Order: sequence, then structure tokens, then C-alpha cells
Amino acid sequence: MQSQASRLNEDVWSIILSLVQLDDARSLSLTSRAIHPIARCIVLSHVETSRSGHLAKICAFMSGDPRSRASWLRELHIHYEALARALALPKLLFEQLAGLLAETRNLRVLVLPLVDRLLEVEPRIGDALVSLEGLQIVTLTHVESRTLDVASRMQSRPRTVTLAFGFDTSVVKNLVALSHLALFRSAHTLHLKGYKPQMSEILGQDPFIQLVLGQLGQLPTVREVHLSDCEACPLFYVFPNLQRLEMLGICQPLEFSLRNWMWPASVPLADVAISFEDLIHFTRAPIRRLLLHRTHDSSNPIVGRLADALQFARPVCLSFDFSYKDHPHSPSNLRWIDFFRMILRPSVGRLRCLELTFDCRQPEDDQSLWMDWLLPAVTQSSLLCMRLNFKVGKTPEPSSWQRSMQNTARRVAENVPLAQFICTGIKPGWPRANVRETCTWWRVRGENASQRCVESMSNEAGEQVERYMRSAAFEQKLSLDGFVFTGA
Repeated sequence: MQSQASRLNEDVWSIILSLVQLDDARSLSLTSRAIHPIARCIVLSHVETSRSGHLAKICAFMSGDPRSRASWLRELHIHYEALARALALPKLLFEQLAGLLAETRNLRVLVLPLVDRLLEVEPRIGDALVSLEGLQIVTLTHVESRTLDVASRMQSRPRTVTLAFGFDTSVVKNLVALSHLALFRSAHTLHLKGYKPQMSEILGQDPFIQLVLGQLGQLPTVREVHLSDCEACPLFYVFPNLQRLEMLGICQPLEFSLRNWMWPASVPLADVAISFEDLIHFTRAPIRRLLLHRTHDSSNPIVGRLADALQFARPVCLSFDFSYKDHPHSPSNLRWIDFFRMILRPSVGRLRCLELTFDCRQPEDDQSLWMDWLLPAVTQSSLLCMRLNFKVGKTPEPSSWQRSMQNTARRVAENVPLAQFICTGIKPGWPRANVRETCTWWRVRGENASQRCVESMSNEAGEQVERYMRSAAFEQKLSLDGFVFTGA
């Protein structure tokens, strides 16, 4: 091994070792003197811990080397559990953490919890964060005023930033500060996880009244924003070049109207994940790909207003989830038949790809029932691709499920005249369900309904179809004519 390893230079070994798992790199470090220092560097480039005792040992070890092991560190992930009792832990630990951060000059990825509490106990941690220059991905949790002050002075210009706010910190009330934050100046992707106010707070005072739009700064480099558990806010004022948006658990004051803060109808969006109600209030702009989150309110007024909103959004690709409470013939679902007929009319929109996720307690029975319910609504559509997911409580027997999936794809091919590609799959019905997520892609062959059939294709080819249909190129022509698989 010694003679073979010595034939490769350090750069080649660095590339090889960067592609293996850390445990494998650790094992390789013991096989050759030529490999050992390079492998050791790779092993020490990634640190992840969830125990305070382990964190203390890491800080002591990485900072206690005259050759500066800390300079090898590229990724530092500290989990909440390692600092859960931060105020009760010895101050020495926080001094060591501040020292380690000050020495990690080549750090690229940082995940740090309980930041405000850390800054309260050891302000030098803030000085160390400010001095870091090469961070590319940053996640800071339990963010409050101290953290925002540090973030406003940080020298790093990361591409991806996640800020999770503390329990008494509002995103909107800090929106002016966030819009001028130095940490965001070169960011492409932002994740903002807020403190969701109680209804009593919403009724007591409208936080939006105090926000002066003229004080907001702009973050033109940001293309992707994920908002969760926070108030609605004037996104276009801060993110004028936004392309992708995800909104989860957004809270709106009862007396507050988004009319003046809606995303402009003249500025299209590429990808939006949003609830029914939030879409109704958020924008009338065209949206290339739209993922709708089902909410508890599926009353007739909501369904009607949602249909009206989709007349403006005119998505090319639409994803829609049915909840565990739904059943193909339940009264709440009957109104959705007219809804789908309306939005799928060729004369109304440009919808070409539809993804639906159904909740199935008995996979085969419910699957056929859902198809009986769905197919009459999509027969006259211009759909070129359909993706049908079925959530199940346990993994079905493979051979019977494959036959069932093929039968589903065949029924779609026979009933949707323009369909060219179909994907059928299963997903776990709940987070801990013993179900392996899987799917099969099908290509439709034949012209007439009586002659149409399906043949399976690779998932890689199916993913190429999906990516293309979500692209700006497909949005312009709304046709698969000329589409060619790559790597085939």
C-alpha cells in the first residue's frame, strides 16, 4: 500500500478522501504514512456534536494543537442538546467555544443554537462570529436582539442563511433590521423561522401599522425564501428578485389587509409553496410551479376564491395534497370535482403537469376509488404529465402493488388523451410509518384511447421530464415537442 499510495500526489488523495465517508477516511488514515496527514485533515474538517461534554473535548482538542487543528475545520454543527442547559454549564465551555470559533479561519458551514444566550454568557463568541470571513452556509437559532446586532456586523457573505427566532421575537417587528443585515447581502437562499404570535397579541395590536415601508432596505441577490410560523410581510419590498417562495404557518391579523403589500401581478414567480388562504391574499402574479397546502377550511367560499386565484396564477405545474380526513366520496370532496374541472379547462389556463397526493388506508381499494373520483374531472384537460402519490400505513406486497400501479397508469393513459408521462408512487402515511417511499415512471404509447398503453421507464428519465416541465423553456412553449432525454 505504501508504494502505491506514494504514486499519487497530495491533491489527488485530497479529492479521493473528500468523496468517502468520514469513518472510511479515518480507517484509510491508518493504512499509509502518505495518506495519514491528508486523511486526518479530512476527518477533522467536519465536527458534529449533540452533547456538552463532547463539545468541551472538541474545543480543547481542536484548539490545543500548535499546528492549529482548528484551521482544518470546514463544517461545525452544534445541536441544541449540546447547549440545552447553556446558562447552567461552566463558563469555561463558552470561553473554549469562543476560542475555537476565533481560530477556525477556514470555516464554511456553521450551525449554532441558542445564540442569544451564548452571547449573553460569553460576548467573545460574538466577536469571533463577526471575524469569520468565509462562511457559505449559516444556521443560527433562538435569535433575538443580540444575535441581530452581531449579524449586522459579520464579515462573511454566505449563500444560504437560516435564522430561527426566539419565542418573543417577531420577524415583522425586526423586518427593517433584517432588510439591512450585512449577513444577507450576498445571500441566495434565506430560511426565516419566526415566533408565531398568539391571537390575543394579534387582536391587541396590529404590528404592521408601525412598519414604515420607506425604512426597508432591499436584498436583490436573494432568489429563494422560506418563511415558517411568522406574520405576513411585504416580500416584494425586500426581495424584488425573488423566484422561489415557501410559506408555512403564516399568521395574518384579522383586521389587516394585504392589498397594498401583495406581490405585484406584473412580476412572475417560478416556484411557490403556499396554503389556500395565503395564496388568495398573496398575489395575482403568474406562478410557474405551485404547491398548495391543504388547510382545514375547505368550505365552498374558500374553494371558489381559490379557483379565482388560480385563474390569475395560471400555474404550469400544480401540486395538491388531500388530507387523512378526506375520502373520495365525502361531502367535502364533492366540491373539488367542479374545482378541478374549472382549472383544467384548456381555455382557462396553461396547466400541463398535475401532481396529487392521496391518503389511502387500504392502498388498493382506496387507490381505485380515488381514480374513479378523479378521472372524470381530468378527461378534457391539456395535461401532458400526471404524478399520483398514495400515502399508506404499511408497505404493500411488491408484486400486487406494481400491478396496481400499472393499472392506475393505464387508466390515466386511456382517460387523459394528451398525457405522455405518468408517475405513480407510495409515500409513508405518517412520519414513523414503516414505509419505503418509491415511485415508477411510465411512458404512454399509442394514439387512440383503445390503443394507448404504458411502459415503465427509469426514474432518472422521469426526473428529466419533471425538471424540464418546471423550466422557463417549457413555460414558453407548453409542449414536449422536441424534448430529448440526455444520457440515454
